[in-house]
Amino acid sequence: MITLGDLFTGLTENADKAVAEAPRPGQRSMLSAEWLASVAKANGIAWRPANQYDRVIVFRAGQTVPAGDILAAVKAELMGQGLPQNFGLKFASPLSAIAIPANAPKTIAVREAYFDAAAHVFSAVVEVPAGDPRAHFVQVKGDAFAVVTVPVVKQALSRDAVITADMIDMVEMPESKIGADTLTNADLIIGKAAKGFVRAGQTLRSGDVHLVSFVKVPVFRNEMRRGLKIAEAHLDWIDVNANELPGDAAVDADQLIGYAPKRQLAAGQPLRTTDVQPINMVDVPVAARDIRRGETVTAADIRWTAIDRSNLAIEAIQNEDDLVGRIANSIIRSGQPFRTHNVSLPVVVPKGKVVTLIYNVSTMKLTAKAKVLEDGALGQVVRVVNTKSNVNLFAEVIDADTVRITEQQAAMN
Repeated sequence: MITLGDLFTGLTENADKAVAEAPRPGQRSMLSAEWLASVAKANGIAWRPANQYDRVIVFRAGQTVPAGDILAAVKAELMGQGLPQNFGLKFASPLSAIAIPANAPKTIAVREAYFDAAAHVFSAVVEVPAGDPRAHFVQVKGDAFAVVTVPVVKQALSRDAVITADMIDMVEMPESKIGADTLTNADLIIGKAAKGFVRAGQTLRSGDVHLVSFVKVPVFRNEMRRGLKIAEAHLDWIDVNANELPGDAAVDADQLIGYAPKRQLAAGQPLRTTDVQPINMVDVPVAARDIRRGETVTAADIRWTAIDRSNLAIEAIQNEDDLVGRIANSIIRSGQPFRTHNVSLPVVVPKGKVVTLIYNVSTMKLTAKAKVLEDGALGQVVRVVNTKSNVNLFAEVIDADTVRITEQQAAMN
């Protein structure tokens, strides 16, 4: 009951006087300003609402007795009347949890229990809390049926997921829903893997799982770049479910060592033989130091490194003779391969210089003066102009003061 003392403070008398029925356990009720004013006036309490919105909300603490506890109590009582232990019960109508006062014992009494062994039906009256003057009485009835305790998975499983003990619940299921191939022993499931997707709460059949076979496979310790030669030091070994491996999985180090990744590959992941390819290595010269533009390349400026031929640029220089004595056309960084556009021969005859032009024909050797139209290195063919005839020609640089008509130019002439 709700008393005056629950509603108004500072009372010296009649604080325990009941003025309204309390809400049910776990529930609340609202008392309006008008109702509170009438109660105050009737009991000589000097109180008036500040406005029409004044109100009191009364909440009564409670606890619940779950429907599962009630079902268990009914089953225990019916077993004394011949209900087989391996039978389960199903209420004809859904039963909600029963709310009782917070300080009341959660006791359940089952009265007038009846079980019909032929029809497999039952009925009973449940009292909660047992023996309480304000107890709830609930009449229940329903069906009884044979059950089997079987393992089910707590959560959905993906294909090839390995089942562990903590993934399984043991639940009672109607015997009529258990197939001949349903696995009823958890030991037949634990340690095996799902052949396909399994829903949460689903029973498993013998065809739903298979044995797990673990194999050791090589994986990269660190991420591997494309084209990098694979060595034993790059590999670690891990245990993997054989059912999860593709048919072309690399399971032997010999399938990887000496090969190179076709693309960048992650660490710790099983590898396919199609992820790697044989290496066709070739030694190429690279800069041993940073070489500035205009510097002459010497043998000391060159070191050699092996790279996959498939990664070799078309314009890469592969011979030392094509480098030593050349001039750097741009900055060449340490470790950078040399390319034809990076270097050039030193200029012997600069553009604009007047040189001797030699023309050999049969038994005669003719000479003339010519002006060089472009920078020329030793042995390089450059354009020149005969200063007397003003005819443009192609000539090979012989030395700093001499050029020679080329055979091709002589044939044209």
